[in-house]
Amino acid sequence: MSPTPAPTRDAADFAGGCPEPFSSAVEYGAGDKVEVEGYVYECKGQPYSSFCSVPHHEPGTPGGKLGWQNLGWCEGSMVPTASPTRPPADFAGGCPDDYVEGAKYRGGDKITLDGKVYQCQTENAPFCNMNAFRPGSNAASATWIELGWCDGSMGPTMSPTRPLDDFVGGCPDEYSKETKYEEGDKVTKDGKVYQCEAGKAPFCKAAAFTPGTFAGDAAWVELGWCDGSGSPTASPTF
Repeated sequence: MSPTPAPTRDAADFAGGCPEPFSSAVEYGAGDKVEVEGYVYECKGQPYSSFCSVPHHEPGTPGGKLGWQNLGWCEGSMVPTASPTRPPADFAGGCPDDYVEGAKYRGGDKITLDGKVYQCQTENAPFCNMNAFRPGSNAASATWIELGWCDGSMGPTMSPTRPLDDFVGGCPDEYSKETKYEEGDKVTKDGKVYQCEAGKAPFCKAAAFTPGTFAGDAAWVELGWCDGSGSPTASPTF
């Protein structure tokens, strides 16, 4: 048989030089481009970018359509740069503190993970404290919102600032798992004041409902932050 020419590709689908090949060992984010079998794929924006590094969602596969967009075919290599470029429009400024599993986060808190800044969404704040909703994961797309990439650190301050409106005065006694608390009792935990809610005394007495934890939010209400000690009172009278 007569030889046939190589398959032709539509010039309109030419995406230019080829980026680095896809690697399952790399954590990809929105806007990242990779090459697979001569085609260029770009990681989609949030919330779809959460799928770009998930197994069985590789570009060019049926599952990969969730997170990757086919831009067209490529040839050769992209012009080398000193370092990977990141869109200036996605720059979120200096990096806040690194994400810590098990930390107590509140709505509006910002953290850094893998060079990106995430903010805890207020309406889903309880989930920000659960390891299963780690920023950047598929499950966290409704809990943490990706703000962009960061560089360096945020400007230092003398000490963390706390809203004056949330100041409740001197700190009551530290919370103790051994103490049997009653409704209305106030305690200090991690510099914050909590009060046992009315009708919740049985839970306030249980160590499983420690103030400041996900379970504890069902029994203790956070009043604000404190400084120093509460005014001394006379010994209990009998």
